Amino acid sequence: MDGRIPRAGGRPVKTGMVFEQTPEEEAFGRWRDGMFHVIERIAATHWRKQLANLDLAAVAKEFRSLGIDGKRCRTLEEARDLAWAVVRGSDRIMDRLALAAVFLQIPQQHHARIVEAWKREGRQPLIRFAPYAAYVLCVEIFFQVALAAGLIATERPSNRTDIAYLFYLPFSMLFVSSDKLHRRVAKLFMRTTQEFVWGPDLKAALAKVNQHFLTFSEEERERGLFALAPNPPMGNMVSELWDRHMRADYRKDREEKDRMTPEQQAEMLKRLKEFEKQPTVPAGDLEYAEAEMISIKRSVRRKRGSWWQVPKDMPDTQDE
Repeated sequence: MDGRIPRAGGRPVKTGMVFEQTPEEEAFGRWRDGMFHVIERIAATHWRKQLANLDLAAVAKEFRSLGIDGKRCRTLEEARDLAWAVVRGSDRIMDRLALAAVFLQIPQQHHARIVEAWKREGRQPLIRFAPYAAYVLCVEIFFQVALAAGLIATERPSNRTDIAYLFYLPFSMLFVSSDKLHRRVAKLFMRTTQEFVWGPDLKAALAKVNQHFLTFSEEERERGLFALAPNPPMGNMVSELWDRHMRADYRKDREEKDRMTPEQQAEMLKRLKEFEKQPTVPAGDLEYAEAEMISIKRSVRRKRGSWWQVPKDMPDTQDE
């Protein structure tokens, strides 16, 4: 729960780890182009229905078993603090596990396995046994308490779906939204290193960045954004966000890469290909502290909107 995104899969090699594109990333690529499988549409519809049909009677029962009364809350901060108090409590741990099972709608057939795992881990409080599940439960409790206290309107059914976007929050540096509910509540769950960005403000700043690079010649723009715009221009909200959240030396690091000769670039590409071709080793044989590099493959569109992301003259068969 420190901001890193867990990544599934990966092929361990002698000097590091090689990650191919995941099925999820391939799906995102299709969705970006408006291509959805029927089963994905069904799953999305089912997920939204589940969010809307939480068994409030069961939730209320579990609330009462833990002595929760949302009507005593006068502010969103108090609702958040009450939610965290429930999740972080070290007493009646089984009751808290049961509450998580209700909120997260965990199928009955998995309950016994969860309890067995909890016992193997030393019967730890939920916040230590399953920290992300505890975070999601905290957001859910906060929302229900805030509704009961009249701090969030019950007239907008979309609020139920909107609050679920906070589930992504632990894995971000910036949370960008144009939703008024997010603007009110996202900061309540952020680490000190995170920042909420109001969508209309960022959209206006990005328009200025776009206008800046449009002043370059067409020949320069056809080199691709990775070459033309490795960093945002100074004096803009976008560059200020980069300066606050990227490595302090990112501009210098980028300038050094730009000074690489074609021979140096070719050598770096050769090393990368040799690294990826290494045979797979047993996962236990890899010492991560001594890893030389990690390779993560991603798909990049040749052109997005009016901008070339890679050089216009790059052949389709070229994988560099």
